[in-house]
Amino acid sequence: MEMQFTIENNVLTGFSCGGSTISSNMPLPAVSDGAFSFTDAAITLTGRIVSAATAIGTINTGACPGTRWEATRQ
Repeated sequence: MEMQFTIENNVLTGFSCGGSTISSNMPLPAVSDGAFSFTDAAITLTGRIVSAATAIGTINTGACPGTRWEATRQ
């Protein structure tokens, strides 16, 4: 399933998964010991920074319940 995050100025402004798009104005969560989490009305996002270029985690939305994700810097 294709997943895309849109981040602008440290704010998650949009998220799409499986053709469903969620608009957001969610500030990126603070990182503590490499881990972060955030919940709002539409998204629960958790993750861990595992290297300077990679983060992994899960996201839970109506379109993508309990979906694992991996993000790498390009």
